[in-house]
Amino acid sequence: GKSLGYAISLGFKNAFSSVFDGNVTVLIVGVILMALGSGSLLSFAYTLLTGIFFNFVAGVTASRLMISSLSQFEFLKKPKLYTCLSKRVTMEKFSDFYSKRKIFISVSLTVILIGFIMTFVPGFGAQLDIQFKGGSLLKYNYSGEIDPDRAADISSNVIKRVVSAQTTTDLSTDQKRLVINISGDYGLDVKEQEAMDEALKTEFPDSKLQLSESSMVEPFFGKRFLTNGIKAMLLAGISVLIYVGFRFRKIGGLSAGITAIIALLLDLTVVYTAYVLFKLPIGDSFIAVVLTIIGYSINDTIVIYDRIRENVKKYPKEKLETVTNLSISQTMGRSINTNLAVFISVGLIFVIAAINGIESVQSFALPMTIGVISGCYTTICIAGPLWVSLQKMKVKVKS
Repeated sequence: GKSLGYAISLGFKNAFSSVFDGNVTVLIVGVILMALGSGSLLSFAYTLLTGIFFNFVAGVTASRLMISSLSQFEFLKKPKLYTCLSKRVTMEKFSDFYSKRKIFISVSLTVILIGFIMTFVPGFGAQLDIQFKGGSLLKYNYSGEIDPDRAADISSNVIKRVVSAQTTTDLSTDQKRLVINISGDYGLDVKEQEAMDEALKTEFPDSKLQLSESSMVEPFFGKRFLTNGIKAMLLAGISVLIYVGFRFRKIGGLSAGITAIIALLLDLTVVYTAYVLFKLPIGDSFIAVVLTIIGYSINDTIVIYDRIRENVKKYPKEKLETVTNLSISQTMGRSINTNLAVFISVGLIFVIAAINGIESVQSFALPMTIGVISGCYTTICIAGPLWVSLQKMKVKVKS
């Protein structure tokens, strides 16, 4: 029964708290990353913070002005134009997520178990990039066929160090590459590199091996980089727990924060599983993906908590599971649409990176797309039902 203009104004007013909280949590992640990060992670932090600022301005101010202005045109005054991507969910009709909580949790635990098992399967496992473990990285262009295991054995015999190798293909040029990782506390000197080049070219004379790229990281800097990355992830998780606990103290703040962190941990283990299954080296891209997923996932979870807080006031006599099911059903369309937009965007980035052979972007975009799917899943299916379970446990303990 409300006018379109009033409905738009009321919609932005009601959504402000969740938009604000979501941006603050991402801001926390960005500030921590900026304080502890270095190199590419520091650049990522500045980009993230800049994005937060413009996202907040666009989401709260610019979009409101544009939609309010457009709604003045006669052909844009039809209410269905503003509700075509969502449907009204009432107390009489909503999905029951709470009763299926064990199924949802089992699905997540199955994915985690797969990641744990594959960690110990030969050929897979967690492979630290040289950014974290130190060492040298050499990339050779070649043609024909090369056995990477044989190449690794030859290189190891020549320089007397642990060597691993793999082959990749640039989708845009079909150029084949032999990637050699060399562990150690020091880089290759000129004589070692020349000896290794000669040995590889002798073993694979028809492959036209040509060195295209080389890099070296001292173990000291690698360990410090890894330590700071772990610190950033832990501090981000603790900070988000404290903030969510404080903001949602009226609906059991600590339990809300704990369930949000549990959902995040599930997302992070799924991301780790992606790195293991696709044999991606764990480096700065892993830290970037983890911190980005923390921001996106907690943002969606906050939207649900905000609706639960609103509905608890609106339906004080209803059971917690009923209010939670209603709240999830009401915000599910928003969560799916938001994550679908992110998935399409990051998916396109991965496709373009794969076509142009940009491996550093691929190692970020591929796990990120999987993390977005997981974040949407845990937000809708895990966080809310788990919060209800914790609230019920608290009641039992008190009684």
